[in-house]
Amino acid sequence: MKSVNRKSIFILLAVLFSLFIIVAAVNADFYVVAGSRAAGTEIRSLPYTITSSGFYYITKNLTCTTGDQAIRIEASDVTLDLMGFSIIGPGSGASMHGIYMHLVDNVEIRNGTVRSFTADGVQSNGTIDHFGMRIMNLRVHHNGQYGIYLDEQNHIVQGCTVSHNSYIGIDPGDSSKVIGNTIFKNGNDGIEAGRGCTITGNTSYDNASAGITGNVSVFSNNTCFDNDNSGIVSFSYSTVIGNTCYRNGGNGINAGNGSTITSNTCSQNTLNGIEADVGSTIIGNTCYDNSDSGIHAQNGSTLTSNTCNNNTEYGIELGLYCMIHQNTCLGNGVNMSTCATCVGSNVAP
Repeated sequence: MKSVNRKSIFILLAVLFSLFIIVAAVNADFYVVAGSRAAGTEIRSLPYTITSSGFYYITKNLTCTTGDQAIRIEASDVTLDLMGFSIIGPGSGASMHGIYMHLVDNVEIRNGTVRSFTADGVQSNGTIDHFGMRIMNLRVHHNGQYGIYLDEQNHIVQGCTVSHNSYIGIDPGDSSKVIGNTIFKNGNDGIEAGRGCTITGNTSYDNASAGITGNVSVFSNNTCFDNDNSGIVSFSYSTVIGNTCYRNGGNGINAGNGSTITSNTCSQNTLNGIEADVGSTIIGNTCYDNSDSGIHAQNGSTLTSNTCNNNTEYGIELGLYCMIHQNTCLGNGVNMSTCATCVGSNVAP
C-alpha cells in the first residue's frame, strides 16, 4: 500500500513539474512561470529574425552589437517570451532597435527586459494596417528614442516598467489599452496615446514633459506626479475619471473641449488643478494647494459638487455661460470668479 501511495505521489509531482517548467534563473529580471520550451524555438544569439509563426524564447541574457535590430519579427501570430532575461543593446553607436515588428499582426512580447538600444526598445511599424500587439510585463529602459512605440491600432501594453528612455516612454497607437504600467524619467511624455485609447491604472512620474496624453480617450485611476509639464493632457471629448495628479509643472489635468472630468484629485500643481476647455463637464473633483486656480473652466462648462480649497489664485475660475451648482470653495485667493452670464448656486462661497 505504501508503494502505491509513493507511486501516486511521484506521478502527481511529475505532472506538476511538466506543467510548470522553469522559474526564471540567475540574473533574471523577473521570476516567471512558463510553459514547456519543447514546443517553441530558442533564440540563442543576436541579431535574430523570426520568419514563421510560433513560440520563441530565450534562456539567458543576450547582447546585440551589430545590425539594425536585435530581434526582427516578420511573421504574424508570434509569441516571444524573454523568460525573465534581458535583451541588451550596445548602449551607443549606430541606430539599433531592440525588438522590431514589421508588417505583422497578433504578436505578444512578454516577461523580460529590453535595454540600452540606441533607437526604440520595442517598435512595431510598417506601411499597412496592423493590430493586435501585446506588450506584457516588460522592463524597457535606457533606450535612445521611444521605450515602446506601436504603430496603427488595437494594441495592449500592460504591466510594463518603462524608464530612462530618451524620448517618449509608451506610444501605444490608436484604440489601444494601456493598463497598469509604471513610467518614469523619460525624456518626453510618459505615455503619449493616440485616439480612442483606454488608459487605466498607470503611474507616470518625473518625465520631462506630461505624465500622460491622449485624444478622445478614457483616462481612469492613473497617478501622475512630478512631471515637468501637466500630469494628464486629455485632448477633445475625453473622459477623465478617478485620477490623482500632484506636484506637476503644469496643470494637474489639462482637458480639451467637450471633456468629462469626474472624481479626480489634483493638488500642489504649478498651474491649475484642472484646466478644462470649452463645454466640459466637471463633477465631484477635489483640487487644493495649487499655485494658480483649483479649477479653471472655459466657456459653457458645467461644474457640479467640486471642492476647491486653499488654491493661490481662484478656487474656481469661470469662463462665460457656465452652469455652477453645489461647489465648495474655501481659503482661496478668490473663492470663485465673478461671472454675470453664469447660473447656479453653491455651498460656498
